[in-house]
Amino acid sequence: MLKRLKQRRVAAKSGTADAYEAANFPFLKLKLINFREKIFMHLKVLFLFSLISVSLQVNAQDSFSGKITDDQNEVIPYAHIYNLTTKGGTISNEDGLFRITKPAGSNDSIKISALGYEALSFLWVDGNSFIDTIITLKSSSVNIAEIQIKDESADEIIRKAKNAVAENYPQTENAMAVFFREVLKHQFDYFNYSEGIFECLTGPYPNENIAEEMKVKLIKGRKKQDLKSFENVNFVSDGGPIESFQNDIIYQAELYLDGNNYNYSLAGVDFVDGIPVYKIKLTQKKLVKKSLLDGFIFINMKDYAVLAADLKTSPVGLKHQKFVPWAVRPLIRAFGFKISKEFQAAYRINYEKVDDQYLLDRVIENMTYEVRKEGVNYNFDFSRLMIVKERNINWNSVADSLLFTADDVLKSKAGSFDDPYWDNVNMIQIEQKAAEFIKED
Repeated sequence: MLKRLKQRRVAAKSGTADAYEAANFPFLKLKLINFREKIFMHLKVLFLFSLISVSLQVNAQDSFSGKITDDQNEVIPYAHIYNLTTKGGTISNEDGLFRITKPAGSNDSIKISALGYEALSFLWVDGNSFIDTIITLKSSSVNIAEIQIKDESADEIIRKAKNAVAENYPQTENAMAVFFREVLKHQFDYFNYSEGIFECLTGPYPNENIAEEMKVKLIKGRKKQDLKSFENVNFVSDGGPIESFQNDIIYQAELYLDGNNYNYSLAGVDFVDGIPVYKIKLTQKKLVKKSLLDGFIFINMKDYAVLAADLKTSPVGLKHQKFVPWAVRPLIRAFGFKISKEFQAAYRINYEKVDDQYLLDRVIENMTYEVRKEGVNYNFDFSRLMIVKERNINWNSVADSLLFTADDVLKSKAGSFDDPYWDNVNMIQIEQKAAEFIKED
């Protein structure tokens, strides 16, 4: 043993200690290698666990999904599910279904509302997820005796609403982030399914030229790939959320709140988010040769602000569709097709009061076109949905060449549905069939 130690000292001095140990003490090196491997494996495991922990902390979120119905168990489409804490939200689809998420670690205030129903508010406590929950909204019980209805005509109410626009709606620039979706289909075949997150900078109300003057940036877009083609004909729609802002009836106050185009009548009183409103019916005058919209607007009985509108194509306007203005102009450029006069459009527009002013909250558009090709008529359904996700954002100016314009097509600028960016973006489902359709295999 002493001899070996002496030999090892000599070998160390001559630089051959490793070789000597390998030859005379192989078990020492084996133990050293095993020890190093174990330490390395432990470090790898700890590192992986730390990554998983960090990932879970970053991606952890609470989920809330379900169906909204009334007290008669009828579904309520287009109800608004709004997170008062994050200022984000979604709407229920045509089947009353919805889904919304929030980051873990917060207690958020949620408000659910729909036109004609009492709003429901509750606290969404951290760590709780609600799946397939049935939410029941009670119909607004309008007790005329409890509401002081002023003795004024529909024309007088409209006049006051128009005069109050400057006081009730922003008179400065307003920057916001919006979610936008557009869908084009024929029967069960989809030709376009595109979504985008946009930043929009709008100006004071009213402004009939808002589409030309507002600024829009596409932050992120996606589209469903491998959709149907119709005899190699390309269908595109342009403008994106610009068209939705153009349909803001307060920006177009000269068109909707002017007696030159419409006859007004008081259809009763109702509630919008618990606020008593006048329900005013708009009917296009027969001698007005424009393609306009008929329907109802809901005006706050206290400050005469327009809180909502439910409009559709005017029968009179259909006769004059060759005069089609911005409101119902064909949004689909169908190459090789001729768009016929069989056109229907429906719009739902809602505003939300923020501080002391009312701001556009969402615009839902559903249209039906009849197009003709080689003697055969085809019906196409086109829908747009725009909902404001965040208000009062910081607007960073960019070159005009980088802006999204009224001639741009979201479908042409969008990416695919597999982008992780969308993991934390609430899916706003406008129709369940489409929501199921976009799921990847």
